[in-house]
Amino acid sequence: MQGTRELSLERQLGIARKTKQEAEAEASQARARVAELQVALHQATLNVGRALQGQARARALAACGFVVAAVALAVAGGAHIGGILPHGVQGPPSQAVLQVPEVSADQTLRPGRNERLGMALVQDLAVRLMPNESADVRALLNQGTHVVIMQQSRVGMQNWLLIRSGSGAGWVRASDVLH
Repeated sequence: MQGTRELSLERQLGIARKTKQEAEAEASQARARVAELQVALHQATLNVGRALQGQARARALAACGFVVAAVALAVAGGAHIGGILPHGVQGPPSQAVLQVPEVSADQTLRPGRNERLGMALVQDLAVRLMPNESADVRALLNQGTHVVIMQQSRVGMQNWLLIRSGSGAGWVRASDVLH
């Protein structure tokens, strides 16, 4: 009777050891899979970052192209300003050519009266046309971009700042700008 009982206990012990070995093997495989997934996640994060940087560059280039096109259109249209004269009457030479002062990045960020300097605290800071979350995005600023804070306003439960940067003016959440 004792032999049968010992044999049964040994069989149960063998089954428990085999189950433990199988569990350890599965855990080892799971750790390897987690490591693979962490590498894949890191790579995906890098790819998303590169894509966002590319989009920011494309937006900046598009904005520059728009400004150049607007200036060119204004200059081309400005040459014809001066009024319409009756047929055959010569007027004075047109002095109405649009003068576009060159503004360097330093001048853009020079605060005026009642303005102060600030800096974007977050990457891809959305500069909006109006002070609310659903307003159209005018530009995205990189973290660390310097801005001029022109005005502060409270809308609902949020504070908003009207800022100016190299890419123009717009509204941002006050919590996203160091000021």
